[in-house]
Amino acid sequence: MSEQANQCRKRTHGSPIVGGKNAKRSRVQLRAASTELMDMPPEILEHIFSLVESPQNLIISLQGITNQYTEYMMHRHRCFVYAHRKQRREGLREPMVRAALTVLQAATDYFKCGYESHFVFNLASFHVRMSKSTSISPICIHLKKFISEFLLSVEKPLGSHNRSALADSKMGAHQRRLRLTLTLINLLRQFRSFTIMSSGMRLMHWHLRIGVQSIFLRVADQRVRLRGLEHHIHIVGLIAEMLLHDQLNDPFYCIKTVDNFTYGYGLSMTRKRPNSMFFNFNILAPQSTLLVLQKAVDGEFDPTNVAHLTPDSAFNMRLVMTGKSKSQGLCTTDTFSLQF
Repeated sequence: MSEQANQCRKRTHGSPIVGGKNAKRSRVQLRAASTELMDMPPEILEHIFSLVESPQNLIISLQGITNQYTEYMMHRHRCFVYAHRKQRREGLREPMVRAALTVLQAATDYFKCGYESHFVFNLASFHVRMSKSTSISPICIHLKKFISEFLLSVEKPLGSHNRSALADSKMGAHQRRLRLTLTLINLLRQFRSFTIMSSGMRLMHWHLRIGVQSIFLRVADQRVRLRGLEHHIHIVGLIAEMLLHDQLNDPFYCIKTVDNFTYGYGLSMTRKRPNSMFFNFNILAPQSTLLVLQKAVDGEFDPTNVAHLTPDSAFNMRLVMTGKSKSQGLCTTDTFSLQF
């Protein structure tokens, strides 16, 4: 089987011919190789997956085994999480990895159902990098990278690197925006100082105000409005990083520049200079969707049910984030917004 696949790759690699007998023969051989793999027992398939250096290329070339590989990697991920459960005797690394896996779950729960194949696409390399990480800095880097790449990948067909490629219809895009909003709310709920300030209808929009103490997130340009999906996902990544430090009770401060925007963010535990963030959601959506959002805020919605949601009209969300801090008796306020 592997020899057949290798011959197929040799024939197609670097060939200028798009059609013709060679291309047709290659497609037939790929389908034959996929059929042979599908006929193998699950334990043999798992052994093959464990030996392949880049399984992503395998599941793209042989699409018939995508489901088998997805099931295999989801099982491996459950084993990876179980292996990092709390132990009586453990070093400094284990609590950091366990906290990172908790944040990863909060950041992906609303997307894994329906996008499992996208979730596992880079999961093997993520496990390897986390296993080699011994300090908080690389763990944060690998966690944010995986979350960002996963959330961006669901916008495109599996394995596609074309930014203009669309995963499905406009209605599917509305549902992904809903899932991204649910993800952000889910992350905020995990902070120890999470507070629901208010929620309810105002005119035609549903308003939600959430407060989180001790964190801060600033943009160099005041009153800036961030547009575009990549900016939204980047903010999700920054909040995930702050949540990781909050889980570990580890204060930090970081400055990063992304696409000409400079962000200052972190976790401050000092009482002399208290910080707080307020997240004001302004959402226009069907009543059924608003009920789901309210249940999610209250922690009463099962993320596995999100795949059955089909918004029957446009989903619009505007988020205004306001940070307040006090220093030497002075109070400063930073405000910026996201919209989609």
